[in-house]
Amino acid sequence: SEIAVEQPAGMGIASGGSRGFGMVTIGSNADLVFTIRNTGIGDLTLSGTPKVVVSGPDTAHFSVASQPASPVTGPTGSTTFTARFAPTSSGAKTAALAIINNDADENPYHINLTGTGITALEAWRFTWFGITGNSGDSADDADPDGDGNDNHFEYVAGLTPTDPQSRFLVRVEAVAGEPGQKAIISSPLVAGRTYVVKSKASLTAPAWMTLGSFTTSDIGSVRTVTDLAAGTGPVFYIVEITMP
Repeated sequence: SEIAVEQPAGMGIASGGSRGFGMVTIGSNADLVFTIRNTGIGDLTLSGTPKVVVSGPDTAHFSVASQPASPVTGPTGSTTFTARFAPTSSGAKTAALAIINNDADENPYHINLTGTGITALEAWRFTWFGITGNSGDSADDADPDGDGNDNHFEYVAGLTPTDPQSRFLVRVEAVAGEPGQKAIISSPLVAGRTYVVKSKASLTAPAWMTLGSFTTSDIGSVRTVTDLAAGTGPVFYIVEITMP
């Protein structure tokens, strides 16, 4: 038997070689599929339990999502396994894979793994500015498109920080036939955010209060919240956006 490992398929990786997952957002994961080939005549037996073992300083962030089959017949047989990187904290991570097999001179077969965990905000910065750091145009308080909204607000609101036309819009309209009600219409509505409408009767009032009686209607990326107890006097509204 003679073991050969490829990642991706068709690209060989020597024992002791490395593969990287790149940057992966904390709470998500990335997979690499490895192909094990038997280029020898006899059957290649993968004898570990499990057949591919993860070890190293950051083992908790790496796993084998699917194990290879055994034996692998020679001289053209193959099987695959999937390595997964699922970071739970920021920073560079390393681990190693060991494939226990009956190749006389490549047992175990070692593959080093690397990956970097980044926060959702760092991933957002990288998408729009090509860097993860809180500096320059990507800084939280920067406004590179000059629309009056800083990057942190545009991140929370799910906007495009390089497009001045990408804005969070709010307007208040009367409700036909209901003089004591007001419709607060906002957009865009973006997945992963929580939107809460708050009001007060005077801008000098000490606090914004969450609406107590309201209905909500969504059409596409537009949300309409109807304040059923707006009354006929002056009332001011804000839309508070939060995300995990």
